This record gives sequence, structure tokens and C-alpha cells, in this order.
Amino acid sequence: MAASHSGPDTGDIDADGPLSKAVTITMLSFVVSSMLAMGAGLTVAQIIEPLRNARLVVFSLLANFIFMPLVAFALAKVLRLEQPLGVGAG
Repeated sequence: MAASHSGPDTGDIDADGPLSKAVTITMLSFVVSSMLAMGAGLTVAQIIEPLRNARLVVFSLLANFIFMPLVAFALAKVLRLEQPLGVGAG
């Protein structure tokens, strides 16, 4: 008698296995170290200077909080993504 399987078939991939955890830790370490390396190469003046340009700050905020979420929403609708994937895109 075969066992009942109600979830989606993921093949032989073990999402909670040691390889998955190692990949997650490696990716996180890479991202954090890259961000720290980029930030360590800047002076305080180099960080503050772009923040004094109000137009740049406003455009950056509009792009990050209005334009890009709208693009992600449109792509999710056009590509007919399932809800979890659509939420992840937005």
C-alpha cells in the first residue's frame, strides 16, 4: 500500500537539510560582508553628501516605496503568479 502524499512534489530536495542551511548561512555571510566592505570604504562626508540633495532623496523614496512595488505588482499580474510568489515579488 502506497503512502498518501498531500503536499506538492519537491523531488529529492530537503528544504530543511544541512545543505540548505549551509547555503542560507553562506549567502547571509556574503551579503553582510559585502555591505560592510562597501560601507567601510566610505567616509562620513561621502555618506552624508547625497542626503543633502533633496531631489535625489525624494526620487529614491518614490522609486523604492511607490514605483518598484507597482512594477512588482504589475509583473505578478502579467505573469499570473500564485499568491505566495506575488507577495514575495512585491
